[in-house]
Amino acid sequence: MNDEEKLNMTERKLLNISRRCSLVEYSQRKIVKNLDFYQEHEQHGRKLKSLPVCLRDRLLRELTSLKFDGGFWDSIQNFERKLKDFSFLLSFETKEIELDGLMSFCPEEIIYQQLTRVVQMIAADAPNVQSLMINGRNFMRKKHLYRTLDRASIEAICSLSKLKKLKISMSLRVEFCDLMKICETLQFLEYVDITIDDELLEFSADKFKRSFSRLKVFLFSGRSIELCRKLIRFCIQHLPKVRLLNYLDFTLEPVDFDKLKLPPGTSSLMNLCVYPTTLPIHQHFPEVRRLAKTKLDANGT
Repeated sequence: MNDEEKLNMTERKLLNISRRCSLVEYSQRKIVKNLDFYQEHEQHGRKLKSLPVCLRDRLLRELTSLKFDGGFWDSIQNFERKLKDFSFLLSFETKEIELDGLMSFCPEEIIYQQLTRVVQMIAADAPNVQSLMINGRNFMRKKHLYRTLDRASIEAICSLSKLKKLKISMSLRVEFCDLMKICETLQFLEYVDITIDDELLEFSADKFKRSFSRLKVFLFSGRSIELCRKLIRFCIQHLPKVRLLNYLDFTLEPVDFDKLKLPPGTSSLMNLCVYPTTLPIHQHFPEVRRLAKTKLDANGT
């Protein structure tokens, strides 16, 4: 092959790369594919870790976006390799972590045991993370539906002092006392999307406000409908900063302000479903963008 043919081939390859992705995207895929090399060669590993935070974050997102393809090789050895790569890319500057892809490589019978290990790893190696999403269909396998997040995982999450957003898979439930502890402990937490593993509980308004007063987005579900309804009432009355509130489909849970007191001040809530009332609810909910009204039936229900 002469020089002109080599040049033409190179041009075609570069054209194909540019059509599929940017040079940065191509590079990060190649790096993630060859992380073993950077871990085995200390000099190259140091260079990789010295990259700007934004580029290291891109590498971590690239790694965690990879998912197990459903073959027969979801072995503990394969998961350990992925976990080693994951740990290698974590740093004190890591800001966002999503575990969907990583945990898809974990064998089904040990997935919850290993999840605790992963969360503890994040607490140790990426303590300043601001967004943590423990999500994915890999937690929805029939054998393991509706597990409760264990104490070790709760303690690890509570140590993430910079955390602003926490989203946990619907099949991973959290006890309400643990949820209150997480929200009370984490001073910057504003976004929570979680499934509650409790029946109806008694809790005071003061304790509720102390735990959840900083939240701006509170999305929840649970096995106790009564508990969720109570949470909606308490959120409306006591959490003026909450902008988005949802329990399954919030429009199915209208609020009757002839029975429930209006909040003492103005609310930041943007979605609201109410029964018709003559009370000046618009003065208390000036930020509402989605308002649904539900008629009472002949029995007043």
